Amino acid sequence: MRPRFGEGLIGWAAANGRPVLANEAHLDARAGQVVGTPDDEPEAVMCFPLISGGVVVGAFSLYREGEGKFFSDEEFDMAQRFADAMTLALANAKAREQLLYLARNDYLTGCLNRRGFHQELEALASSPAAGSLVLLLIDLDDFKNVNDQHGHGTGDQLLRQVADQLRAAAPDGAIVARLGGDEFAILFAPTATTDTAGVVASVKRTLDPLTFVSAGKAISVTASVGLAEEAVGNHLLEERLLRIADEAMYRQKHSEPLGRATGRRSLRDQPLRDQSVHETG
Repeated sequence: MRPRFGEGLIGWAAANGRPVLANEAHLDARAGQVVGTPDDEPEAVMCFPLISGGVVVGAFSLYREGEGKFFSDEEFDMAQRFADAMTLALANAKAREQLLYLARNDYLTGCLNRRGFHQELEALASSPAAGSLVLLLIDLDDFKNVNDQHGHGTGDQLLRQVADQLRAAAPDGAIVARLGGDEFAILFAPTATTDTAGVVASVKRTLDPLTFVSAGKAISVTASVGLAEEAVGNHLLEERLLRIADEAMYRQKHSEPLGRATGRRSLRDQPLRDQSVHETG
């Protein structure tokens, strides 16, 4: 059962932030009916909201069935102390969960951070179920100019949008991480049905260029992408994947095709293209 706020005695306790002692709960107008039980069965009920930092984080109830059953004031006080201990335990568990999340996830985008990424990469690299791993490294071009010209708030907005777009472009089960600054990564173990080329094309469509509106102004950015694929079990798999993808991304970022006699085009004017390197060990 998942009673809602205000529904039944436990829901009333949660909604009002007040404990309930009902030794004749079957006669209490606030009581709800549990499906499959008699509607007039005598019972005594105690309900307690679990309040942490002024917020109701849960509630629990105790009951005794049968004619003449009741809870004493001493039992009510004891149960209240138990509720306080339960609230503290829940708050501590939630705080620990939040700390673990922040240790692995980027606070701005919700992607894995560098630490979380390397933990997942290490796990996948040692997984016998993964035949190979594909890594895309994505680096935004001239991101510093966005911060300088439009402010860091706009830069943060851009990073969040890039993260959302990459999550949408990544295949199911892929890891999307923000490695730092304006550098992102997509890591996945391709299956027989995975279209790796299609994933790369989807990322290219997402970032070629990415245009968003901030303060009424349209801002466009491009990105450089490095791609690497390595068979699981190769020596120094993690190091090789990162090195190969990084080198490919660097080549793409710093390569400029020959232009007309008037000069060469800047990187921002070039279409996004992936640089792929495949090595076998």
